[in-house]
Amino acid sequence: MEDHPIPEILRCDLASAILHLLAMGIGNPFKFDFIDPPPKKAVANALELLFSLSAVDEQMALTELGKTMSSLPLPPMLARSTLEAKKSNCLPQMLTLAAMLTVESPFLSPRGKRDEAAGSRKKFASVYGDHISLYYAYKSFEKLETQSRSHFCRKYFLNVRSMIAAQNIRKQIEDLLGGVQAVGVDDRELEGDLLDALRMSLVAGYFRNAAFLRSEDKKYVAYGSTRGLTGGVEVDIHPSSCLRGLRKRPALIIFHELILTTKSYVRTALEIEKHWLVELSNGFFRTE
Repeated sequence: MEDHPIPEILRCDLASAILHLLAMGIGNPFKFDFIDPPPKKAVANALELLFSLSAVDEQMALTELGKTMSSLPLPPMLARSTLEAKKSNCLPQMLTLAAMLTVESPFLSPRGKRDEAAGSRKKFASVYGDHISLYYAYKSFEKLETQSRSHFCRKYFLNVRSMIAAQNIRKQIEDLLGGVQAVGVDDRELEGDLLDALRMSLVAGYFRNAAFLRSEDKKYVAYGSTRGLTGGVEVDIHPSSCLRGLRKRPALIIFHELILTTKSYVRTALEIEKHWLVELSNGFFRTE
């Protein structure tokens, strides 16, 4: 069965649309004349997401952070992570991730060569998760001479069009943020404090996409809109994730998307620390 993402119009796409409507000065989103009006509950959920990201205040007015988020060609959660990275001195690295998360997955898995493709992806694998693998893939592609890139992509089962698109998107975001002089150069090894800063920046945008490994049965529970560190929906890490090969699964992850096949899977997952959720979720998560 093919993978089918859960319809995002009821969540992230609608939140992005509302964010841009508010930035244009259009008033109450509940009264906006949509061509195909979404359910009021979907509008409320989208506003609640924007509020949790500090993009709007309790009066549904755009905050200064929300105005900046709306200027970026990114979904709200990813825009929030990008701005957090700017504060945390890891913006060049986040721009690479933002671009890679925006394009179609660069990792190919052609029928008849899936095992070979999975083996090739180990070149980019990280014990911290798939976001870091995407970063490594981009950096490996970027440093090559132009004439060597197609061969590299064939060898490691990468979608060359996705890689080129990611380069273009990264440059676009960099220009919007003031160019390379303002953003900085990605010339540091992704380790130690820099790696933690990047992961924490992702938490600042994706804390609602957190999943906890339940101790009694070793199954993950995604929190969604559930507040606190209990409750949620059972999910599993997607088979394509580099985290699936670890002997010990991370106790806590965030993920980029939730998909449905024969079961609920989270795709593009990253190991995080529990206290980061409390520190970076704007009160959404709390210790109890």
